Amino acid sequence: MKQLVELQAHRDKFETEGIGLVVVTYDAEKHQRRFVDKYDIGFPLVSDIEITTVRNMGILNEQIESDSEVYGIPYPGFFVLDTSGTIRARSFLEGYQKRLDASTVLRIAKAALTD
Repeated sequence: MKQLVELQAHRDKFETEGIGLVVVTYDAEKHQRRFVDKYDIGFPLVSDIEITTVRNMGILNEQIESDSEVYGIPYPGFFVLDTSGTIRARSFLEGYQKRLDASTVLRIAKAALTD
């Protein structure tokens, strides 16, 4: 969740570039709401507790056993979509502990959307 707080801190930079943020997590909405309220998150969080979206996007972390309490966690990363919904870039990391910082995400998104 640290990365979400960092994205919030850089949200104005994304907005200045015309780039919106949407985050998909496997957390229940009630947990998301507490987090959003606590950290004043100003972009949508989508709850995927059934991990349908994570599976369909091909980003389910297969290294996590299905009986683990963190099963359903996706590989950390992001998709960059243009206004027509076409994926212009994607970046996902092995494991779940590494994350790209917000500045790197913004740089990749800007480059993908200006090609």
